[in-house]
Amino acid sequence: MEPKNKYILPLLGLFTPLVLYFIVGSIIAPYVTAFNVSNDILLIILGLCYLILISYSHHEGKSQNKFFKRSQKRYQESDSNDGERDKLLEVSSKRYGTSFFINVYANLIAIYIWFFSSDGMIFGLSSAVGVENIWYSLVVLLILMFVCSTIFRVIASIILFRIKIGTTLNSIKFILLEEVIVYGIWSSIPLFYGGFFF
Repeated sequence: MEPKNKYILPLLGLFTPLVLYFIVGSIIAPYVTAFNVSNDILLIILGLCYLILISYSHHEGKSQNKFFKRSQKRYQESDSNDGERDKLLEVSSKRYGTSFFINVYANLIAIYIWFFSSDGMIFGLSSAVGVENIWYSLVVLLILMFVCSTIFRVIASIILFRIKIGTTLNSIKFILLEEVIVYGIWSSIPLFYGGFFF
């Protein structure tokens, strides 16, 4: 289900965060200038955030694409003929840009859940699962970010690559491991302040 033009998805992956960062920048610029922070500094900060997001998504896209290339070599050497083998051979010939696009959007989902979640949503969601501590509410928000970005990654990979869920999870296993470590480190900070380790 990839588009025929190989440049559409990578360009969407590159320019969507840029447009969204300018929208966010225009929203928060009046508040930041109230604290005597110039718009140039805000633009530099948003530019650094853009570069971090793009380079992190590039790393994740390369990891997912590397799985498909290794699968192609492994399945070309094997003699089995099944539908999943043919799909993997077809997917591995696909472009890296699709993996990059999927990971950019998954990371954007997590960032915008963090940025646009209000206090009422955080505390409402946390109290719905039985958490009343403000620090533990942040952990619930981080878990929500991880789950939503992972669900998007899996569903988008299934739709765009037309492969089974097991193969999709296998293609993003190192990305998921890395995300669990990163979200685990970020979750340990509010857990520490909430008194979880005492």
